[in-house]
This record gives sequence, C-alpha cells and structure tokens, in this order.
Amino acid sequence: MSSSFAPISAGSLTALPWEDFFQRREMINDEIPLYLQGSEGTVFLCLHGAGHSALSFASLAQEFKDTPVIIAAFDFRQHGDNI
Repeated sequence: MSSSFAPISAGSLTALPWEDFFQRREMINDEIPLYLQGSEGTVFLCLHGAGHSALSFASLAQEFKDTPVIIAAFDFRQHGDNI
C-alpha cells in the first residue's frame, strides 16, 4: 500500500474555525447556529445531509465571499455545533 493512501486517524485531524469561512454566526432560539457569508444579493440556503453539518458548506461560502450573494447554512438538531 502506498504511504500516500495511508489511513488518517480521527485523532490527528483538527477542525478549522468557522470564522475562516463565514462572516458571522447567529443563534436561532439560542441553540441552533446559523452561519452567514455576504449581506446582499441572492440567498442560498444550504441544507446538509445526514452525518454532516452546516460547515460542510464552508468552501462554498469562501468561494462566493466576493460576490453579491448570501450563503446561509444552519445545523440541524444533533449536528455540528448543535449537539
């Protein structure tokens, strides 16, 4: 097996902070995080699938940071920062 395809242990991974990708985070009912990028334009409401979180859309938010759109992503109950 090539060393470039060696498995990575979960303990060796470090999560990147949400601030690296989104401009702000608001709380819905003081418990559900809503991450936002942009302040005007078309709104993209990003809904993640099972086993993921709102931060699954971090790269999308970063890609559109200089365009007139709003990227909004929230964590469903028991996902991401809503555990």
